[in-house]
Amino acid sequence: MKKIIAFVTLFLFALVGFSMNIRSIEIQYEPINNLTYKARVICYVYEHGPIDQWISFNWGDGTISYLSLSSVSPSGLPYLKKVIYSGQHTYSGSSTFLLSVSYKCRGPYVFNIPLSVQKSLYTEALLVINPYISDQHSLIFQTPTPFNICSGVLQELDLSIYDPNPNTNAIYTYELLACRDSAGTNINNYNFPPATNDFSLNPNTGLLTWDVPLRGEYSFVVRAKKILSGVIVGYVDRDITIIVNDCQSISPILNTPVDTCIIAGDTLSFPVSASFVLDDTMVLTATGQLIDLGADFLQPIKGINNVASEFNWGSTCDFVSISPYNITFRVDVINKNNTSSLYNFNNGLLSPFTSNVPVMFNNPCGNGWDNTRYLWFGKNEPAPRALTSPILDLSNGDYIIEFDMRFEEHTGYGGSNCEGPDEPDEGIYLQYNTTNSDDNWINIVYFNPNPKYQEEGGHEFNLIHWNNYTVLLPNEALTPNTRIRWYQERSTNYDYDHWGLDNIGFLRIADIPSIYKKIDISVIAPAPENLQATATPYGIELKWNKEKCDNAIGYKIYRKASQTSYMPGTCDTGLPDSLGFILINTTTSLNDTTYIDYINFNNLTSGNEYCYRVYAYFSDGARSKVSNETCTIMNDVSPIITHVSISNTDEINGELYLQWSKPDDLDTIAHPGPYKYDIYYGENLIGDDYIYAISKYGLDDTTFVHQNIDTKNKPYHYQIRLFNKVNNQWHHINSSSVASSVLLTATPGDKKINLKFEYQVPWSNDSFYVYRYNDFSYSYELIAKTLIPEYIDTGLINGKTYCYKVLAYGHYSAPGFVTPLENWSQELCAIPIDTEPPCTPILSVNPDCNSLSNILTWQNVITQCNVQDFSHYEIFYSPTIHGGFYLLSSTIDTTFIHTLTNTIAGCYYVVAIDTNNNVSMPSENICSDINNCDLYSLPNVFTPDGDGYNDLFKPFPYDFVEKVHLLIYNRWGNLVFETNDPDINWDGKNINSGKPVPDGVYFYLCEVYEWRLEGLTSRLLTGTITIIRH
Repeated sequence: MKKIIAFVTLFLFALVGFSMNIRSIEIQYEPINNLTYKARVICYVYEHGPIDQWISFNWGDGTISYLSLSSVSPSGLPYLKKVIYSGQHTYSGSSTFLLSVSYKCRGPYVFNIPLSVQKSLYTEALLVINPYISDQHSLIFQTPTPFNICSGVLQELDLSIYDPNPNTNAIYTYELLACRDSAGTNINNYNFPPATNDFSLNPNTGLLTWDVPLRGEYSFVVRAKKILSGVIVGYVDRDITIIVNDCQSISPILNTPVDTCIIAGDTLSFPVSASFVLDDTMVLTATGQLIDLGADFLQPIKGINNVASEFNWGSTCDFVSISPYNITFRVDVINKNNTSSLYNFNNGLLSPFTSNVPVMFNNPCGNGWDNTRYLWFGKNEPAPRALTSPILDLSNGDYIIEFDMRFEEHTGYGGSNCEGPDEPDEGIYLQYNTTNSDDNWINIVYFNPNPKYQEEGGHEFNLIHWNNYTVLLPNEALTPNTRIRWYQERSTNYDYDHWGLDNIGFLRIADIPSIYKKIDISVIAPAPENLQATATPYGIELKWNKEKCDNAIGYKIYRKASQTSYMPGTCDTGLPDSLGFILINTTTSLNDTTYIDYINFNNLTSGNEYCYRVYAYFSDGARSKVSNETCTIMNDVSPIITHVSISNTDEINGELYLQWSKPDDLDTIAHPGPYKYDIYYGENLIGDDYIYAISKYGLDDTTFVHQNIDTKNKPYHYQIRLFNKVNNQWHHINSSSVASSVLLTATPGDKKINLKFEYQVPWSNDSFYVYRYNDFSYSYELIAKTLIPEYIDTGLINGKTYCYKVLAYGHYSAPGFVTPLENWSQELCAIPIDTEPPCTPILSVNPDCNSLSNILTWQNVITQCNVQDFSHYEIFYSPTIHGGFYLLSSTIDTTFIHTLTNTIAGCYYVVAIDTNNNVSMPSENICSDINNCDLYSLPNVFTPDGDGYNDLFKPFPYDFVEKVHLLIYNRWGNLVFETNDPDINWDGKNINSGKPVPDGVYFYLCEVYEWRLEGLTSRLLTGTITIIRH
């Protein structure tokens, strides 16, 4: 059995190689043709660690193959190198495929993953092959995730993506996921990284907010999704491991331009620089889509005090896109005294380390991953075996320890087998000691070669590789008198579970916050040039030069009945809606560079000047810059209505004055006389149901008084139709545009009347004069002028009748017309009445945790909105956020104190009521929760040494906790304490043995049950406890 295991293990080792220290991993894919796709696995790896020559990859259709190493390059970030594996695969048909990669192993000291060294890295990407979705590329993360960030301050990490194949209808979203194991299932007891306030990901931008991170090493997963028509058509995950360390408060200054744009075909150039007051080395880098597309930026640039580089990018029409291109500039600082102290044992000497037993340097299992010697504890001595560092001064910053380690069995002498370790409980402790005594070693992490089996015969497969590890040393280990030890407590005999170390380093990691800025750069198509407009008898003819970008689809043509002075900004495309242009046509060919705006089809009106603009559009929704504005005046070939004015308001004897201008540009040769006008009208503002009114003969009779109509209750619209008589037959030449009377409407309110004026006319109405009937002078008098078609007459007496009429002033944009065009509305009477509720109260709620009460205050509606008939307020309350409000109290005051019993959680709203029982809109629902009170939290250290001070582990002062469920584990996942008592009062003794647990770091899971807005809810606290005995 031993021989079979040895053979299988050696075969796998020959394939697997070494284990990289991967800090983040993700998948990319792109189509090659039809069903053939290229996949890449992007790994950001610790810079001093090994690199595998290939990586196992699951294509999602049952095929597993090996992607080969294609490149190793600097990442642009300190401590990381970028490693890419790639390969191709042809699928059998269209479907949805889940691409994935699993890799052993994670770091040994990841705070939010118990026993992290025994867990795999895992990432996946969703590929949808569908004939209706073209060029399906994966989303691509813009920037790498840094090796480390700073604790104690708000951190924002850009985890956004770009889409190599953008779609104007696509939605891109982001979410946080738990880390997963080799099968793609969530890791047991995984918790998201802790934060003082918030650890969240913006679902729309991919910006991670960590407010504020606690010191440690953490792992999490970010997923970016692409959605079309509500269906996910692809996603990519990034599995991230990041160190959080203490930092200084000073940081460099990064100088970059703001978001900008470039016209396709031009070259964009600008300088990027950074400065720093300290004499540490700055590293200036750039990442993102533009770097991937070949933009020129010399990097990395390293320097002290000042660094600079030049960005250059030449664009083409192929880069025109509705979405901007991104580039992120970043400056990192490497402390001048943070070089690694590296011990590689290449000289075959143990010093300056010490060991309690003899060690070997004869490379019993072949060379290390760097083809050099390593230190080995072989079969010459059984456990306990220890390698101890010299005394180190680690007091000047945060340190990580880096080292390579490997386990084997039956090794030590040449010719012996190298297979996996299989004895239980014979692993290695990584420890530290800050005293001169050998009795005070504190465990950091345990490497268990046989965690899944409690008998001989199995092993942790990953540990037979040379693994590269980085471990953030605990704060308590950062002293001037620190020693580090690798310690094997026991072994079955000389023959079993040997191990080796190599490349041990102590690296002070950067403690200057990094600075980055992301810039959006839009590529814009140039405008169609030389737009011209020419008036013709049948309309207005447009022509322009062809768009220079041949990848545009066509043009959008816009019109407005007046000139503008609009000059687009440098980066403006298309036309702003605020200019008032209307879209009149969209072409589908780039070669269509003419257009006729026909009179009859497009309701053009003689008497107006029309202005046009054109821009090109693209398949993804991108727009070019807009053309020049060109204007022309319509030929005067039809009647033009100028007046539709009510001269008498009455249900039976109403009267309306109609006037128009004759067609001065009429082609009398093509259309010889005699002529007549037929007048048609409709009994509404606009419509197609016309009634013949009268005919007027000749071109010069251009007025008509429409009598005996109902002008009190109805508006009217008119059309003048021009005819000529040929061969004793009347032939229609053309017609005027439709024009209506001004319809005045009134809505009574409390001591006011709201007036509105409606109309449909081919000219522009610019201002309105409001007249009100004076009972004393027996005439209408001007009370207001307004530039908008509405007016509110205030200060009135409820119950009294008020009568109004409105005079509208307007104009045509073409010259030659009387200005202003004056048109009266009908007369209209209304009576103000109080049907208006008071305005909405503005509520605020301030909790008082000590008195278990909420203090409600709101603005007085009497002064807030001049309510003259105020009665009282009503206060409504719900104990939860889910509703179920009930009336809590009524008051005339603007303050109310609500005293509760076991919580201050609850939601409130207030309404105001007047003496006519008009009820205001409810105020905004304002909720109070316990967040502003003393929330349940736990310390991270206690000292159960019997000195009467800090002997018990207990929470900080807290409020509103019903119960807790606390579990405390050691680093090996063994439960050492459990309680439901919120006060905890743990004395540091093992719950099973009753004996004091060893000093060191312990992990806790604590479910806290609190009365909140959702009712009795639980939240999970996770963290570490350090036990120190003096």
